[in-house]
Amino acid sequence: MNGLNRNFLQSLSENIIAADSFIPFSQYYTDCCPRFTVCKKIIKSGQAVCAAGVFVWLFIVFLSTVFSRNPYPEMKYELMPFWSYAYTLQYHSVSMAEEIFLNVLLLMPMGVLLYAAFGRRIGIIRIVAAGFAVSFCIEFLQLVLKRGLFEWDDMIHNTLGVYLGCWMCKKVMDICKKR
Repeated sequence: MNGLNRNFLQSLSENIIAADSFIPFSQYYTDCCPRFTVCKKIIKSGQAVCAAGVFVWLFIVFLSTVFSRNPYPEMKYELMPFWSYAYTLQYHSVSMAEEIFLNVLLLMPMGVLLYAAFGRRIGIIRIVAAGFAVSFCIEFLQLVLKRGLFEWDDMIHNTLGVYLGCWMCKKVMDICKKR
C-alpha cells in the first residue's frame, strides 16, 4: 500500500464515528487498518444517537417553522428587541406569553442532545452559539422566504432554550455521575 493510501486510511480511521455500527465497513476497516481497532471509537454509540437526534429535531423544527407555512405577500420583521414582553404586559396577552414560552422550548431539545453528545468536549458556550446560529437561520429564512416574522425576540428565546437544555442535561449527568 503506498503512502498516500495509508495516510488517507489513517485520516479516515481517525474521523470515522462509531465505525463498528456499520458492519460491512467495520470488516473492511479492520482488514485494511490492522493497527487500529474498531473498539477505539471517537464517540460512543449513545453520543451518535444524540447527534443523529439533533439532525432529526432540526429537520422537524425547520419544517414546522419555515417550510410548512404559506408565504406572505411581503417580508415581515420586528427589529425592536423584547417587543413581545412590552406587548404581553401592555395588552395582558396570554397568547403572546405562550408564544414566548414555546419559543424557549423550541430549541431546548437541541441543547440537551448536543450537550449529551459533545458537551464536555466543546462546552456550553459553543453549543449555545450553535443554537443562536440555528435560530438566526430560521429567522433569516422566514424573512427571505416571506414565511414568518423575523424578530430578535425569537432568537433570544431560542438561544435561552438551548442554554437551559444544556444546563438541565449537565445537571442530570452530574447527578448520574455521583451515583
